[in-house]
Amino acid sequence: MTNDSGWFKTAEHLADLGAYRVVGNHYKLGSQEWLPLYQGRMINQFDHRAGSVEVHPENTHYPYVTRSVTDQERQSPDFLPDTQYWIDAEEVKRRTDGGFLWSLGYRAITNATNERAMIAAIVPWAGYGNMVPVLRPQPGFSAGDAAMLVANLDSLALDFVARRKIQGTNANWYIIEQLPVIAPGAYDREFGGTTAVELVRDHVLRLCCTASDLEPFARELGHAGPPFRWDAAERRQLRARLDALYFHLYGLSEADAEHVLDQFPVLEKNDRAEHGRYLTKELVLGHYRALAQGDPAAQIS
Repeated sequence: MTNDSGWFKTAEHLADLGAYRVVGNHYKLGSQEWLPLYQGRMINQFDHRAGSVEVHPENTHYPYVTRSVTDQERQSPDFLPDTQYWIDAEEVKRRTDGGFLWSLGYRAITNATNERAMIAAIVPWAGYGNMVPVLRPQPGFSAGDAAMLVANLDSLALDFVARRKIQGTNANWYIIEQLPVIAPGAYDREFGGTTAVELVRDHVLRLCCTASDLEPFARELGHAGPPFRWDAAERRQLRARLDALYFHLYGLSEADAEHVLDQFPVLEKNDRAEHGRYLTKELVLGHYRALAQGDPAAQIS
């Protein structure tokens, strides 16, 4: 974000050049194209539309302020967050060996005392600042592999470990590469006739592919329909089932899972403020029991 700042263009600068905004939150001027530059504050777990940048020119110290995207905005598959900068698409292609249609990004700035320490999401083709490191697809690495990895990184079980390794406010790469992720072969495990990999692929598809700019990822997962509608209640069920699934895959007992859930005081505080109870814990433990009984389709209340 410092050394490469010469490549960054604001919307005002692009307008002065005569460029115009097109679908996908890109700018074009003839054959030249600029892509949005994502920063860490713009993504959240399973969500590349978490934060949108607003311009407040009267604030001479810091005119660019990030606001949280609303659920109502997310319900439109064509809504994409605004950003502070755009970057030349050719430069992105040059640095990524021709570009990518999607990737997996995570938020580098974090804290072990936050609601969640590890935050990862499937992200579209764009520019990314150094606070959103991206794991670019390599030959042989499929959308299904990415689904397993992003679900694993965003699981409570892994977060329990991550927050004990992150000592400051930066999730450095040397920490990320030490995290204990589940081996691909473990996803063959069945729960009521449904394999773990089938559950993960379905849930990640529904959680991540809520906007038109991630259609390439959805297509690679075999989904030919429109983006999925953002539904907060459904997302709570899907995420709780994934968390319960990973407790099983890591070999944790129900008592172990309950202990892990009790180590997230900010999550519990926020749940009690919004729902009057520690809803995440209740849903995850309910799904844990349902999976143990071979009932992966259960809707926990």
